[in-house]
Amino acid sequence: MKLPSNIDASGFINAFQNSDYRIRRQTGNHVRLSKQQNGQQNITVPNHDPLTIGTLNAKLANVAHHLGVTK
Repeated sequence: MKLPSNIDASGFINAFQNSDYRIRRQTGNHVRLSKQQNGQQNITVPNHDPLTIGTLNAKLANVAHHLGVTK
């Protein structure tokens, strides 16, 4: 699957909030999201426009691994 190259942090955060992730805090331009499923998972997202493909890929891979699904 090819990742889109025009996702900004607000779109990424909104998508994850629709999947039961909640904003826990923001420090500088980094936003911490967390979810209580299969244990607590925290994701820190840089508030950049757009997110680099490597960052997007790493965050999605981390979430997929935690939930036991494919990216």
